[in-house]
Amino acid sequence: MLKITSSPDGLTVRAPAKVNLTLRVLGTRPDGYHALESVVAGVSLFDTLRIQPADGLLLTCTGAGAGLDVPDGDANLVLRAARALQEACGARDGARLALEKRIPPGRGFGGGSSDAAAALVGLNALWDTGLAPDELSRIGASIGSDVPLFLGPPLAVMRGRGEEIEPVRGRSSWRLVLAWPDFASPTADVYAAYDCLGQTEDDRPAATEVLARLDGPAHQAKPFLVNDLEPAADTI
Repeated sequence: MLKITSSPDGLTVRAPAKVNLTLRVLGTRPDGYHALESVVAGVSLFDTLRIQPADGLLLTCTGAGAGLDVPDGDANLVLRAARALQEACGARDGARLALEKRIPPGRGFGGGSSDAAAALVGLNALWDTGLAPDELSRIGASIGSDVPLFLGPPLAVMRGRGEEIEPVRGRSSWRLVLAWPDFASPTADVYAAYDCLGQTEDDRPAATEVLARLDGPAHQAKPFLVNDLEPAADTI
């Protein structure tokens, strides 16, 4: 899903947004997270992370949302990913990280998680740590539930708390129009609202039913594209 290119002065990683074509909440897990099943697709809206060698770790952030909804310092998932990679492989190299934001934060597009995945992939290449994709996914899952998703293909089924990824071959030819409000809906707040509304009846289409319709016209698949969190998000 990520696209990485190299140049004489460093690396550039394009970090795409995602959309949940369907999302079912299957209950609450013993660890307090919600169990999910979601068909997720990458889209052509993306952030750009430029990475250059440096003595320490330095992050700058520009673009849409920079300085507003996007956290800086160690609260930013890009820096958290960089430090987690350093710890995992014992690296002491540094990097200058320049993040250009186009994905609006807090709107369900996964921009922060995608940026973290971009940092893992880019720094793994820059520092020549040699970690395999499954090792990067394990590190990514410790940072955020959605991070492993962006280390895979552009179409997948996401399960567990979001860290279990089943790649799906092919890609739908649907065209999507993305729209978002001028306010954020933090994930924790949406799930809290969902819990207050009560559990959804278990009669929603399963991922297999949705996948079976991705090759057809979008209007025929519409009844199967459900998101259990939508009513909760509407209350925030």
